[in-house]
Amino acid sequence: MEIDDLPLARVRAGMVLWNELRDAQGGLLLPRGTVLTPAMLASLQGLGLDTLQVEAPHAARIDYLFRKVQAAGPAGAGKALRDYLSAYRAGAGG
Repeated sequence: MEIDDLPLARVRAGMVLWNELRDAQGGLLLPRGTVLTPAMLASLQGLGLDTLQVEAPHAARIDYLFRKVQAAGPAGAGKALRDYLSAYRAGAGG
């Protein structure tokens, strides 16, 4: 899974929260894996957050496309293709 640490202004609705979000007293605001909505983002702006850790937008789609490869195990051409595609989408491949 790839993680992006994005400034709150760049976080968009539909992105998935990577880690749980807690308030200053330790109370849970949003659990890990929450799909962020416009209303949630508006509320978070009022909390003074600078950044959020979200799953890379393409990572969830790639995971879905390669879900059968992941179930088959860690080795093989399918895993190599998934890793290459992930690197390419992240800007590390060519």
